Amino acid sequence: MTNPEIPDSFASIDGTMIPQSFVDALNMFKAVNSLPEKEALKELQLILNKERESMGEDTPLVIDVVDNGGQWTHREWRMLKYLKVDTQIIPNDTPVSQLRALDGLILSGGAARIGLSGVLGNCAEFLELDIPILGICAGHQFMARFYGGGARESPIPEFGAMDIELHDGGGKIFAGTSQKQTVWESHNDEVHIVPDGFFVTASSPSCSIQGMENIAGDRFGLQFHPEVNDSEFGKEMFENFVEVCIVSCVPAVTTFIIPIVLEVFFTIFKRVLLNCSRHI
Repeated sequence: MTNPEIPDSFASIDGTMIPQSFVDALNMFKAVNSLPEKEALKELQLILNKERESMGEDTPLVIDVVDNGGQWTHREWRMLKYLKVDTQIIPNDTPVSQLRALDGLILSGGAARIGLSGVLGNCAEFLELDIPILGICAGHQFMARFYGGGARESPIPEFGAMDIELHDGGGKIFAGTSQKQTVWESHNDEVHIVPDGFFVTASSPSCSIQGMENIAGDRFGLQFHPEVNDSEFGKEMFENFVEVCIVSCVPAVTTFIIPIVLEVFFTIFKRVLLNCSRHI
């Protein structure tokens, strides 16, 4: 699996991704206390570790599966459980106000034509959430239409094993998988027009849009079923989606790092004042 790029607001110290604000605090801490970098970093990390413990850093990701009536929804849930994700299957008419604090969401498949209906429970409201979302089969078709693309009855429905080929590496969901691979199909409908801001990640001879991804990298659609054992790299695709959800949590780190940085600056200024008082 590929390593996520380090955002501009972050820096790397000894291979560890750290908010730039923390690095700035470290540099000031070094200057005021005349400490070597390693000693200064060690002292600041003590503060960070205490904050991490209080925040419960080991809490697993929360990614729920929206049940659109698909026959393999429970397999999607089981795959996430296998990857140690905190997951539940929820009805597609669940009010947004009743959703948990989610790190990601999967829109499951469903019966024929359901992805073409224009209404799929509260999936339209779910797609307004600022979290990564993966649509599978009918969820993929609904996502395409929601964002202005097109879905239709398949001229050639696909059932069973099918060979697909990736486009330009396949984007984030297909990272680390083969250029040509076997997947499990079960669909009468298909996406035939990708929405603006999306690009095709995979295709087959009878379905030109087997996968899609948006440019922002937080919306993904798959026509086939990666949760079924017959999909050659299904586990890897779920792992890749989980990784996307992990990376999307990075801004949250900045949220809880701010009090830490303030504490560090407060400590620095206290020491500066103390040093100044000694010379009065």
